[in-house]
Amino acid sequence: MDRGVIRYFWETWEGDLVDDQIPDDYEDETIDDPCSQVQFRCCHGLIDWQQPDSIELAALLEQKLFHQSPSFTPFGHEVPQSIMIQCKCDIVNFTEALLRDEGDMNQTKLLIVVKFGAFMTTRYNDDDDSETDEEDIDGWMEIDDQIRFVPASKSSIEAALKNVSGLGNNSECAICLEKIKGEELAKSMPCGHVYHGDCIVEWLETSHLCPLCRYAMPIDESH
Repeated sequence: MDRGVIRYFWETWEGDLVDDQIPDDYEDETIDDPCSQVQFRCCHGLIDWQQPDSIELAALLEQKLFHQSPSFTPFGHEVPQSIMIQCKCDIVNFTEALLRDEGDMNQTKLLIVVKFGAFMTTRYNDDDDSETDEEDIDGWMEIDDQIRFVPASKSSIEAALKNVSGLGNNSECAICLEKIKGEELAKSMPCGHVYHGDCIVEWLETSHLCPLCRYAMPIDESH
């Protein structure tokens, strides 16, 4: 019987680019102690400062992180779709913020690095004599906070989302990374970000936060 508890983490940063050469992607595993293991995959992607496309970059890194053969299945577990979407949206957020930074305007290309991985810790029985370090417990709680998904209330989803049309063919949904066609009926959140209607409703049924700006929708008091 599997007694391991798996928690996911990710980090995005700007790497050092030398002669426009993209570093090799890699996987690694660390074993800090008998009760804790880490497996992660680190991937790289370039974005052109003259023709930046953070959505396309996020799609590339998503493919490399999760779907590139062999698929990344830490400890034999497939990464949940909701976690992959959240990581992908964070890549878009980071890249967009970086592109707005005037300090990088003297560069022609930017190297984006994403590290995604999973912790697995041993699950203890109540009568187990083993003890966990208090700092380790605090660390796991922080990771839980990063990936905790609380759905928006059904009433707020129905009331707050507004129908939007005629966006033009350049608009893209940051959840599925597909184009929002001009004739399609999209939905806008109160923060102003627009997504495919089905995409944002499904997202809000899992997380009450806007995928791009973390605008918080109302939640049920029971959560």
